[in-house]
Amino acid sequence: MPWTDYPQAATDNAKRALKLREEEGSDCGTSVGWRTATILANREAVSHDRLPRIYSFLSRAKVYDQGSFKDEDGKQICGSIMYAAWGGDEMLRWAKKTYEEMEEKELKRHIKAIEETDSEIIITFGKGEPMEAASYKEEDRAEPDELAVGDFVSWNSSGGRSQGVITEIERNGQIEADSGFKVNGTEQDPAALVSIYEYDNEEGAFTERKPPLKVAHLFSTLNKVEGAEVRSKKDLVEQRAYEGELKALEGSRTVEGYASVFNSMSEDLGGFREIILPGAFSEVLDNDVRALYNHDSNYLLARTASGTLELKEDSKGLYYRFEMPNTTYGNDMLELFRRGDLSQSSFGFTVEKDSWKLENGQHVRYIERVGSLFDVSPVVYPAYTAASSGLRSAEPKGDSAADEARETPAEEVNYNIYNALIKLAKDEC
Repeated sequence: MPWTDYPQAATDNAKRALKLREEEGSDCGTSVGWRTATILANREAVSHDRLPRIYSFLSRAKVYDQGSFKDEDGKQICGSIMYAAWGGDEMLRWAKKTYEEMEEKELKRHIKAIEETDSEIIITFGKGEPMEAASYKEEDRAEPDELAVGDFVSWNSSGGRSQGVITEIERNGQIEADSGFKVNGTEQDPAALVSIYEYDNEEGAFTERKPPLKVAHLFSTLNKVEGAEVRSKKDLVEQRAYEGELKALEGSRTVEGYASVFNSMSEDLGGFREIILPGAFSEVLDNDVRALYNHDSNYLLARTASGTLELKEDSKGLYYRFEMPNTTYGNDMLELFRRGDLSQSSFGFTVEKDSWKLENGQHVRYIERVGSLFDVSPVVYPAYTAASSGLRSAEPKGDSAADEARETPAEEVNYNIYNALIKLAKDEC
């Protein structure tokens, strides 16, 4: 069902972002974001498909909202602009409540009966309406001169329809897929190398498969796709965390460490592992970077633009240093550092250039160049096995090893089980 009862404050936020874009122009955001802003500004209905996109975006983007559209130098702060364009804090609260209510109704609608025996629990699902697929329009089979590198296309596969982005075209020669399969292209029927994209429900868009997989097709087997939401890796904000050691002595408020360590293999990130190469941060050290606790903008610790955050790339990795602020949460965090409870570092970023290799039967992603750097953060849980964030003193003594095992909190387990039940209910319909 469409919704029109979202807060007026969300409309006002969207209007502010649109006004700035109209008056000054802006390179911030995507077409999806600005279309959402227009919907909110005009008090149009929020569709069933758009609601989860709004909730997902605002939940992830809140950390990059600085409360102002421009920094001290007059440069636009894209995180703040697009957070407002999507409705801001008021829209986030409304979207969260409305989305949770929608999910609960859908789950209840599909589950018809639950029967418990001595050995099993039997859940009976009823058939509902067909689930809506990602909406887009397919054109007819491509003509020899119709497609270009960067076009989004689809084709028939053993599992149904597949989609991807063309990365290379050959009109008089051979193209080889990652599998080794080769296709001969001609002027009458060119060959295309296509990187497979998959629909990401959280992003509300097609994103490149990880690890990437490139296939080869003739133009005559492809359909050009119009209107699909496609996100490149440059648009996706990623976060990585590292586990390391902490050095702390009484009498110092200086925190220093590495947000990223070069040539360090990550843990399994969901079917692949990752290594960040030296020099990956060389072009983003002039970004307006914040030091945050757990990537939360409510806990601002320091900032490069104000001179309170030192950031540099050395032979080991991405080094950062700041003085813990004399605030309530700053003093609380200082105590956690001194106790050894905090010893991990993380960073929020986008990827400009990467490459993939198959090593010992496992896919490994090499990040060669970071596109944007948003924040560095002391965090609670790591995703890499080497990095440090600690208190520094003029006379450091000894090391304190952080725990190696991460235990998933019970509430996270329950949340995952709940979402799995919802997905199961939908898949059964």
